[in-house]
Amino acid sequence: MPAEYERIATELRALATEVGVGGEMPHRVELAARFGVSRSTINQAMSLLREEGRVVSRGRGGTVVASDPIDWRARALAAEARLAAVRDALR
Repeated sequence: MPAEYERIATELRALATEVGVGGEMPHRVELAARFGVSRSTINQAMSLLREEGRVVSRGRGGTVVASDPIDWRARALAAEARLAAVRDALR
């Protein structure tokens, strides 16, 4: 079963597609309330999206959708491979 932040990251990927390239993602407090999780969980999920290149955080300037969705699949596969390697190393 995926971790809570991984489930939220899946939801955020869909949201990023709706928001569109250059659009601003909702603030973390709003996302935490929407999904019923802590801001820490949202931060972990957003970290995955940043690693994939889907979003760019601008500190107090918010988080914006950063790249073309066509590139997302390749980046997501690479991120999943790195995550699997880390999990294997921790076993």
